[in-house]
Amino acid sequence: MKKLFILFSVVLSFQITSLAQDGWFNVTPSDTVPRLLGVYALDANNIWVTGVDGTILHTIDGGLSWVSIQSNISVGLGKVQFINPDTGWVASSHYIYRTTDGGSSWVQQLYLPNSSDIITDVEFVKGLPGEQVWGYATGGLQSFWKTTDCGETWISNGGACGNGNFNACSFVDKNTGWIVGVPSVSTTASIMRTTDGGGIFEEQINPVSEPYLRDVIFIDSQRGLTVGIYGQTLFTSDGGANWEQRPNGSKTWMRVFLTASGKAWSIGFDGAIAHSNDWGYNWQNQESGVNDLLWGIHFINDNEGWVVGQISSQKGVILNTTNGGVTFVEEEKIYELPTTYSLSNNFPNPFNPTTTIKWQIPEIGFVTLKIYDVLGSEVAALVNEEKPAGEFEVEFNVGRDSSPDIASGIYFYQIKAGDFIQTKKMIFIK
Repeated sequence: MKKLFILFSVVLSFQITSLAQDGWFNVTPSDTVPRLLGVYALDANNIWVTGVDGTILHTIDGGLSWVSIQSNISVGLGKVQFINPDTGWVASSHYIYRTTDGGSSWVQQLYLPNSSDIITDVEFVKGLPGEQVWGYATGGLQSFWKTTDCGETWISNGGACGNGNFNACSFVDKNTGWIVGVPSVSTTASIMRTTDGGGIFEEQINPVSEPYLRDVIFIDSQRGLTVGIYGQTLFTSDGGANWEQRPNGSKTWMRVFLTASGKAWSIGFDGAIAHSNDWGYNWQNQESGVNDLLWGIHFINDNEGWVVGQISSQKGVILNTTNGGVTFVEEEKIYELPTTYSLSNNFPNPFNPTTTIKWQIPEIGFVTLKIYDVLGSEVAALVNEEKPAGEFEVEFNVGRDSSPDIASGIYFYQIKAGDFIQTKKMIFIK
């Protein structure tokens, strides 16, 4: 049964007087704000924030003042999304609520009474003009739900998505989407893709040995990023047919955001924020001023974004940037690009079964990096795509990137980038 929650009054309105500046600045309205978990910016002025104990905050002036919405929702709200100023959803681990009047009232649309059914992420996709809004939710073991009528009814189709414990979903249209998470004991599935709106999911290969993924975002049907709790950062440019690991430190990443121009941010434990200008090839740490957990992130363009989290177990924080979070120091660091081509020695060498190869290029261009045996036969193609200027590394794993039956001995790895060609030797020992 649906339940209607009416806003009886706006109890609290906070005022702040922060001025725009480089980097991230704190726009938390009060030190009494509890832990915050989700954020969604409809535009530069209209931002919604959610948190524990049913916390819903709203600003219509870009964070200069905040209103605390008294909704009678008492559960923690980890996800928020609006499709226009009036219509939006908030979600907890067992509930999804919708408003159609700008937050004045909230209707309960989904309730999961079983403790094993958990919602960790919800995403809504607008169709063509005149079409309904589709929604997708995932979370917990083998859990997936779908709505085709703005959340009025939800259909469970967990059996189609494998046996993973899924944490996040990203849909680019009503049919095409991805869910990521943690493999269960009986499966290695941590990345799943659907092209029919969740009717069938297919497993995609996660190239890292610790496939514990927390978030995923796609900006079209081909390009996406996913992050995990052991610093994993993976990028795909072909819809997930191939996922490439991008070095991004060893932080516990909880959320990631990607724009259409290739700018990206990841957030997580210890107030960590990392930023990339080039589809995740290179990352720089940004100063958040927070030492605790950051939970939610949303950008409206390459410059204007919001991050929420906590400064303690009892107090929340809201951060805003108007320049992508970049400080002058970081800006200098970002553009220190290589001036020459080079291919480094692989490490370790000899190896079994994995070794890492690093290289750099001073300008954008098509790059191939291939492994050959002593007879000149190709063993593996590790890189075969256009790359921007920068420093890169790729992992070669015998059995994953090549046949597991290759013999011990000498192999060669060769890079080609424009007119630059270089070959080096490595030794595989079984």
